[in-house]
Amino acid sequence: MKMRKWYLGIGVAVMCCFAPVRIHAMDPVTIALVAPAAIRLAEATHPYVMTGLAGGAQGLAKIGISAFKILYLPLGVCEATLGLPFGMLSTGVGHITEGAAAPFELVFHTILLPVRFLGVQ
Repeated sequence: MKMRKWYLGIGVAVMCCFAPVRIHAMDPVTIALVAPAAIRLAEATHPYVMTGLAGGAQGLAKIGISAFKILYLPLGVCEATLGLPFGMLSTGVGHITEGAAAPFELVFHTILLPVRFLGVQ
């Protein structure tokens, strides 16, 4: 019985976080009074928003590159074993080390992504 109450509490918390947004109608006079202030606010925050979006895009690109670098590990193993007669041992070892470091790089860039979205490089 206690577990059900716990699950119910989690469910209620999730429902409160994702509650549907209710839109209330405004009269045209209120919109006309608020619009100039909203435009000034949008103009003032525009550089910060663009900086945050650019930093977030760079962070997402780095995450994608790190995820792709994980594939260097099996490539390096194949190069180091099958390519040994062809002199590919050093290339294979380099790919193995880069592929082994890629998961840690991926975790680092994933943790750093919210900071990049805030515009801090």
